[in-house]
Amino acid sequence: MFTKWVILFIGFVLCLVALEIYRNITLMDRGYSLQKLRAKKKLLIEENGYLQEKLSFHLSLSRLQDYAGKELELVTPEKVRFVKEDFSPPKRSFSPPPFSIETSLKNWTFQIVKFFRRWFDILS
Repeated sequence: MFTKWVILFIGFVLCLVALEIYRNITLMDRGYSLQKLRAKKKLLIEENGYLQEKLSFHLSLSRLQDYAGKELELVTPEKVRFVKEDFSPPKRSFSPPPFSIETSLKNWTFQIVKFFRRWFDILS
């Protein structure tokens, strides 16, 4: 009976040792993965800085002007002067003044007839 408990205790201790070894191995593996990712991040940040510099060089105003002049054959526009003229409204309006619509049917029809008569007077 005593040997049975000793064997169980030794088995339990071996399981704990195996779990501790497994935990340490996974921690080391994750540590190496983390170092690789940090190195990759550093390289990507440096590459991003290089590409930003390259982009700013290609998008500089003087370089764009040179490209527009040589490749696209665009020229610098001449100065354009605008003259402001004093425009006055026309003295005689060709549209009839607005009319008011009465609520009763008789006045309403007379208003419509007057409106069309004004248009015919203007056109003739």
